[in-house]
Amino acid sequence: MPNYVPITPKPAQDSHDAASAPSEAVENNKRRRISVSVACNACRRKKTRCDGKRPVCSACEHTPNSCTYRDDSGLSEESQSLLQEIFRTLNALPDDQILERVRSLKREVDPLAILARLRGEGVT
Repeated sequence: MPNYVPITPKPAQDSHDAASAPSEAVENNKRRRISVSVACNACRRKKTRCDGKRPVCSACEHTPNSCTYRDDSGLSEESQSLLQEIFRTLNALPDDQILERVRSLKREVDPLAILARLRGEGVT
């Protein structure tokens, strides 16, 4: 059976030793991370740090890709009306058909195609 080193609590420091404590020096040497509220789409996709500079962040400056930021303004009026129509159509379906119709939407991304499938129309 292996011998383990016992774990003991850290000894308490006196108040006159606190000013010269090595932990304070370590804390002072740590760099604080700069928080960015919104990263550009390219940095999000690559999962890299983004400095959030606009119109072009530092990471995108040296690449041929365009530096774009996602629009957090919400859904457009057209998207909102399509979404409302999708929910109205789902609510109008008989209970025994809802699950079958929703399963048919798994791989669909186009809202108009989703609405057509929910209505039972053929989608090519």
